[in-house]
Amino acid sequence: VNTLPGFTDISMSAKALAAIGIGYAEVMDALIEHALARHGVR
Repeated sequence: VNTLPGFTDISMSAKALAAIGIGYAEVMDALIEHALARHGVR
């Protein structure tokens, strides 16, 4: 299941972030950390 349609390592979002020096893996890590923290999981 693609819960983030259009948000792959080749999507426009990933390319825009890469253009300002933020890697796809870095974004994914930050999103996962935020989601875990939001739900009190650590």
